[in-house]
Amino acid sequence: MSGSFALHSQLVLWLLLCCSLDVTVTGSREGQIPVFGKAEKTVTVKEGDTARLPCVVEHLNDKAVTWLRRRDLHILTVGHHTYSADERFQVVHAEASNEWTLVVRYVQRRDAGVYECQINTDHKLSRAVTLKVHDTSQQMSVSKTKVFLANNTASTKDGNLRVEIQGPRELYIEEGSSLSLTCVVTSSRGPSKLIYWYHNTNLIDYNSPRGGVSLKVIA
Repeated sequence: MSGSFALHSQLVLWLLLCCSLDVTVTGSREGQIPVFGKAEKTVTVKEGDTARLPCVVEHLNDKAVTWLRRRDLHILTVGHHTYSADERFQVVHAEASNEWTLVVRYVQRRDAGVYECQINTDHKLSRAVTLKVHDTSQQMSVSKTKVFLANNTASTKDGNLRVEIQGPRELYIEEGSSLSLTCVVTSSRGPSKLIYWYHNTNLIDYNSPRGGVSLKVIA
């Protein structure tokens, strides 16, 4: 009887010890403070290419990762959600991964600058990533001199590139209503990476304080 009691006591003690260890380990993981892992702090791309700004976060737990642009403090993404009218920006995060990558498609010169990856802890944690864009404006200006206009259509002399703004040359709409313009680019050299819209001679800024302007590229 005493042997049975001793065995039972040892079994209970072993179960209590296992449960205690399990609770201790689990609790320590949940209580760990989020920290940034190693990642590139400078990303350099050519104008028109896709930029991927990395952010590695360990022990995120229930916190959220936010990407913002420092020059105007514009919040681009929070978690998986995008808060920018510019559809070129999005965050990529695979399930069970600790990487939160800000992707910028069809990079333009004005995209260059510092971006911040932030964690919404009590004392906000942030890491800066600098985006550098190689200027290809000289190449673009050479191409522009070879473009010939005809109605709503423009093409290069050799016929390798053709651009057409669909619809009539003049549109009449009420003030305050929306306007959608479609430009079809045909190139024998593959998909065009540099797409710009101008109002008269001014480059349209999709992130201007005015808002309400966006670009959608369908390859």
